[in-house]
This record gives sequence, structure tokens and C-alpha cells, in this order.
Amino acid sequence: MNHFILTSFKKIDNEEYRKIMTSSKGIMLTYFFLKRYVIRAGIKNNSIAFKIYKKFYEKGFLASSVSINILSERLGLSKNTLLKNLSILEKCGLIRVKTIKTSIPYSKNQTQNVYIMGKWIEEYDESGLPKIKEWWFEDSIFK
Repeated sequence: MNHFILTSFKKIDNEEYRKIMTSSKGIMLTYFFLKRYVIRAGIKNNSIAFKIYKKFYEKGFLASSVSINILSERLGLSKNTLLKNLSILEKCGLIRVKTIKTSIPYSKNQTQNVYIMGKWIEEYDESGLPKIKEWWFEDSIFK
């Protein structure tokens, strides 16, 4: 199954959006990678994903949690560049960062960042069938 991350031409034409998304090496890729891995299902064999699902998605938030090590490896960016990108994305309001405690065996006080990127609501169409509507923070920043 193919999935797509849609970005309107209006956003791409927005000078402020382009400034943010070109302000640091790989920042747009960092943002879209986080967006691609939003947790929308409770995966019981992955305790961190399940915790994020229960704590965030079930409460109407679109949240992602990818470790800096994985982001660095997959995107080919240094950890310092990634931290800079995340800081820029947070400052401009595209993401909100929360920290959760993990329950990884044999690790004391391990934490992981969760990147909240928007909200979702369930609506019903004219036939009464449920439909999920997602709203990203970028939607209100770059109209």
C-alpha cells in the first residue's frame, strides 16, 4: 500500500515556510520523517509505541517518537544537526516536544522525546460512517 505526505502548493509558495525548511541541512527531511512515523495504532509488542499510542493518540494527538540515533542513521545527518533541526521546528511551532519515561529493562531513568505534530478528530460522513480528520500544526501557521 502506498501512502503519501501531502503538502499544499500554497505552503511551498509561502516564503516563511521555505525559509524554515531550508534553514538547516536536512530540516525538511527531518520534519517529514517524523510526520511519516506518527503512531496511529497500539503495537503491544513495542512498549514505547504502545505507551505513546495510549498517552497521545487516544487523546487526539498526532505524535511521533524516533530516537536521535535512528534519525541520524536513516537521514545521514549528525546528531548536532538533528538537534538543531528539532529546535528550529519546535521554535517555529511545527512540533511540540514532550519527554516520556521509557520502561526499557535494565535502564534507569531512560527517557525518550515525543514529537507532537498535530491533532485528529473523528467525524461522521452523511451515511454515518466514521472518518478521521487530521489537523497539523503547520496548517494553522502557514495558511
